[in-house]
Amino acid sequence: MMPDIAKKGHSFSGAFDYYLHDKGKDTAERVGWTETLNLMTDDPQAAKRIMIATALQADELKKAAGLKTSGRKSNQHVYAYALSWHPDEAGTLDKAEMMSAVHASLKELKADHLQAVVVCHIDQKHPHVHVVLNRVDPADGRLHTFSNDRLKLQDWAERYDNERGNSFAPVRAEKLQQRQAHQDKKSRQEYARHKREEAAARPKDELSPVAMLKDLSEAQKVRHRQEWKDLSADNKAKRNQIYADFRQRIKDAVALHEQESKPFWRDHFKNERDRKKAFNERETNVIGRVQNAMSATAYQHMQGELDGRGKLSATFTNLLSSQKRRVLFEKRLDMDRQTLRKELKSVIDDEVSSIQSQRKEVLKDQRASFDQSRSELIERQDGEWAKVREAWKQLRGRSYRRYQRSEDPVKKDWNKTAPADLTPPKPQPTRKATVSTPSPAPSPAGEVPRATARAKEVPAKDWAKMSETGRIEKSRPAKKDWEKTGASAAKVDQSKDWSKKVERSAVKKAPAPRRDLDRSR
Repeated sequence: MMPDIAKKGHSFSGAFDYYLHDKGKDTAERVGWTETLNLMTDDPQAAKRIMIATALQADELKKAAGLKTSGRKSNQHVYAYALSWHPDEAGTLDKAEMMSAVHASLKELKADHLQAVVVCHIDQKHPHVHVVLNRVDPADGRLHTFSNDRLKLQDWAERYDNERGNSFAPVRAEKLQQRQAHQDKKSRQEYARHKREEAAARPKDELSPVAMLKDLSEAQKVRHRQEWKDLSADNKAKRNQIYADFRQRIKDAVALHEQESKPFWRDHFKNERDRKKAFNERETNVIGRVQNAMSATAYQHMQGELDGRGKLSATFTNLLSSQKRRVLFEKRLDMDRQTLRKELKSVIDDEVSSIQSQRKEVLKDQRASFDQSRSELIERQDGEWAKVREAWKQLRGRSYRRYQRSEDPVKKDWNKTAPADLTPPKPQPTRKATVSTPSPAPSPAGEVPRATARAKEVPAKDWAKMSETGRIEKSRPAKKDWEKTGASAAKVDQSKDWSKKVERSAVKKAPAPRRDLDRSR
């Protein structure tokens, strides 16, 4: 079994035209049979129209099911995949077996409730079917996601082949084993976590010293982490309380200011009503209108609204228009009202600024207290961890000291050494001896060169043999007494004249002696 998933699409017509006809032709010779699932018809063309209508009415289906129609919209309603068998299985397959595999694969994808059309093709050596699905759920209009569909189908196909006793995809089987090993790793992690929980629940007297110290370290780590959380939460709560207290103080100050401002506003509005009454009375006679016109001109001059005109001209203009006099009078009343409001607001603003300054100082003190508590917590926790490390050192003992860096005994006493003796050494006795030199390489003609020797002053050494106790046992015999040594000594041929000089012709046929027998070894 080999599943193959096609890309998601938006055209049911294009998908049915491809799967229900031959490639590039209008005939349907490659279609062996068709089957519909979760549809009220067996006709593929009618099934296509039903699936299109279901996809178009997705929002109405959601509303009918009581679901929201908001969210991201997608037109990828078509989902198709193929199930292919090995050519060797062609003789053992029938429609029932193929449909059984289709139902099993849909159940694996959790899509057995969706509308689907199954098309069997007979144009290839390997039997295969194509499954075309409508991703829109006909019950509630939701779009099926098909998450991890490729892995799900591959795993199901491997199980399907194993049940049938086939093994046509060794690479797929290997990948499945790798995923199972990964899952086993997660299982091992869960098992290790379970063992740790069991160890934590075990009575302390049953634990070894190492386990007890490890549990103590873990508990201390958890406690330290909780202490930091508690310190942060306490600091946050205190700061929030400070803000809440001063926020209430500001509200109380504003409410008190409003109560204290009421008499000022009452007197102001009373004065304003008297001024309006006087203005209206002056408007009833000529002299009063002149007075109102002059008051309006004075207001215009104060606001800079004369536009270069003289006061007399402005007064005459105001005298001619009662509407203008009333408008300027209302502006004068509004200006006085704004002036009083600013004066009262400046009072409450100064008071609120004072409260905010006090809050700033309190927050500064709280910050200093938090920093002090934080430093104390760090110092205390560092001390506790130092005790734990010391306990580990004592528990490990020699195994821990083995990793410590040992002190170099030579460097240890460098400063205690005696000063160097700068007196010249005493002259040692020497003797004359013939010292041989290395033999040179043979010549190209094959002639072996003769070893050379030269006289040289060498230190006089005592060649006495030492016993295991360090005492002298016996001196080496002199050169003249070699003939009198025991049987172990080399016997010297007395008949041969060793003082006679060797001829060079003999040297060409025999190698030169390596040492002179007339000198001591």
